[in-house]
Amino acid sequence: MQINAEWAGETVAWLDRHGFGTKPLLEKLRIDRRDLKYGRQIPAMHFAAILDFGALQARDGHFGLHRGGEFRLKNGGVLAYLAACAETLGEALTYYQRYASIVCNGFAIEAERDDEGIRLLLRVADPAWERCRHLGEFTAARTVSALRIVTGVQLRPLAVEFAHSRAAPIAECRRLFGCDVGFAERADAIKLSTDALALRIPTADSRLGIMLRSYADGLLKRVRPKGRHPLADQAAMIIAQRLSSGEVSLRDVARRLHTSERTLRRRLKESGITFNELVSRLRLDLAEDWLQRTDFNVKHISYLLGYSDAAAFSRAYKRWTGRSPGQTGMQ
Repeated sequence: MQINAEWAGETVAWLDRHGFGTKPLLEKLRIDRRDLKYGRQIPAMHFAAILDFGALQARDGHFGLHRGGEFRLKNGGVLAYLAACAETLGEALTYYQRYASIVCNGFAIEAERDDEGIRLLLRVADPAWERCRHLGEFTAARTVSALRIVTGVQLRPLAVEFAHSRAAPIAECRRLFGCDVGFAERADAIKLSTDALALRIPTADSRLGIMLRSYADGLLKRVRPKGRHPLADQAAMIIAQRLSSGEVSLRDVARRLHTSERTLRRRLKESGITFNELVSRLRLDLAEDWLQRTDFNVKHISYLLGYSDAAAFSRAYKRWTGRSPGQTGMQ
């Protein structure tokens, strides 16, 4: 399971600021510090190791909880900005459910409704979630903090539940969430009241929301596994997430998949495609989506696809399709 590398980057930065050197740990995990930023991913087990290290060094039994509680909207990526554009908290949560796999490819969000409200259950198959309680507590604290920021309200869930057990005192968990907290439950979950779902979001922006959803829908098509060649599917996911950085190479993608360039090249060949063809296909598919379904201009799309300027993108698009971007869709 891969998760947003920026989460780890924020945690590593906190540890370094407080004098807990992370260089030996990152070297042991074979993590390049430069990769711990938005748009990149790392294995969940590596983030678990960073959280466990932090808890030990800082002597903080609630280390994951505290780091998750320091959420900032500017570090929340497309999910946070989608939530900030929603009309209500309930609408924001539908985006969270739909698009969570863009930043973490092992999450499944389920919603159970009753007379009191809604229970959001986080389904995670990765064993790291069972071994490291800080992962679940980080995620729950980050989620609640994000909801408080976008609503501008000190939101108090009806309950927060964790699948892991906890022997340490739980008063700090109750203080941060402002509600009862249960452990050894059937799943990690956050329960919110019907009144909470109706909370208005002061930054609601329907026009920007449409644009962001179109962008997210394009990414979502690329991160959902196709099932034929898992390694090739994972490569496509990484490429789609990194296009805007302009730093996409066979070597980089193979390294992120913890495999050799030769193996990745062979798996792609089995799928009937080369690495360069895969990059071009993803760029074309995303470009077509955005040109036809949004009012993104050519310059914006060029940036999202990792081109140096609009002219370079326009030349590539004409080579692929025989027409200019301006002759397609809404452009």
